[in-house]
Amino acid sequence: FLLLAIDRGRMARWERIGVAALLLLSLLSHLTHIFAIGAMLVLLPIGMRLGGRPSSEWRGIFLTTLTLLAIGFASVVVTGAVVERVFGRKPLLVPLLTARFMADGPGLAYLRDHCDRPSFAACAWKDRSAVAAGEFLWSLDPARGGYMFADAQTRRAMSDQDTAFALAVLAEHPIAQGGRIAYNATRQMLRFEVDILNYHCAPGDRCWRSLPSRQRTVLLSSLGGRNLWPQMLVARLQQAIVAASVLLLLIWSVRGRSSTQADRDLLLWIGLFAIGAVVNALLGGGVSEPQPRYQARIIWLLPLMASIAALLWLRIRVGKKHG
Repeated sequence: FLLLAIDRGRMARWERIGVAALLLLSLLSHLTHIFAIGAMLVLLPIGMRLGGRPSSEWRGIFLTTLTLLAIGFASVVVTGAVVERVFGRKPLLVPLLTARFMADGPGLAYLRDHCDRPSFAACAWKDRSAVAAGEFLWSLDPARGGYMFADAQTRRAMSDQDTAFALAVLAEHPIAQGGRIAYNATRQMLRFEVDILNYHCAPGDRCWRSLPSRQRTVLLSSLGGRNLWPQMLVARLQQAIVAASVLLLLIWSVRGRSSTQADRDLLLWIGLFAIGAVVNALLGGGVSEPQPRYQARIIWLLPLMASIAALLWLRIRVGKKHG
């Protein structure tokens, strides 16, 4: 999307088609991508106008991306319709909001106050003193889990009531729940460290029991299988690089930026990335649960943009020196 946003006819036709196809593949792959790209698309005309760009520069890209978004959304609807026709029931979506709001506290408070006459399937867990979102959804420990132990009817009800329950909690506890959403999104924004190098499989654990013995042996004997990667060191290095990138981009925006087209393109990229990162953090932390892998998917763009800013800044300095 960022490449399309600054194209202005510079890419060959086949390149533009290839990038658009990759964008469509992304939109078909995950529902959160539709929200993130949609938010960036809304910002695109604003950024272009602030940069003094004519609408002819971005109107085509806007309409193309809008069409791709419509196809992505239609794929969700069509998938649901096909599943319902083939299996006789709609797809069962995991009640992420219910689990998140219960874990945040206001959801449990709502259940304790309103379940004298149960209106939500989640009332079955109104007596829990605390809930961890991930454990409530996936744990096989009866003391910690919940959703995995529910019968099919309860699961279906929780899925169907997920949005309604979240809206009810927000209506009753707007400040408390809104604050928790902001807090979790902020945590998500700051959590992007590499946490996938080691497999954390202790001797005797039932890791990869479903794999053929040869492949399982290879995995267990690898660096990750033996937990030998310096994961903490790599994570700290990554955090330092991202922090340095943010600092460089801030300094470049204030002192190093010129009025060239390339500088304006990079400034647009930074703005679009910022809104995309915020939406990604809201969906990852505020709706699901703060996990490094959510923000790690996009954090590499910051060092990339910082590198471009450094090259643009260097070009200006070299130009002045030889000018």
